[in-house]
Amino acid sequence: MLVEEGFVSERALLQDWIIVKQVEHQEKVNSLLNRLDLVESEAIVLGLELRSDFLLIDEKAGRLIAVEKQIKTIGTLGILLESKRQGLISSVSKKMDHLREIGFWISDSLYAKIVELEKQM
Repeated sequence: MLVEEGFVSERALLQDWIIVKQVEHQEKVNSLLNRLDLVESEAIVLGLELRSDFLLIDEKAGRLIAVEKQIKTIGTLGILLESKRQGLISSVSKKMDHLREIGFWISDSLYAKIVELEKQM
């Protein structure tokens, strides 16, 4: 498993498709800390610095600020839906169930919405 309990495993870091980057403008991170936690603040600033196509972020507050800063966002469940569209996984529902089992919070209404979107594929 490359991602364990929300963190990238050491094994994944040794592979060449994950690159750890540091934020260059810490003052921009600091300016967001009154609204977000450190990880979300750094992710948004890094997304701006790298001119990322998308920022993977699930927290609502972080997504709203990213959108304010004109950063396109996608969440974990969006990644799962796209993975299903591309034939990389067979079931979004099973992946969501596994995420819930390891403590990833998904509201019942969002779960039901994703299940309906999966059925339309």
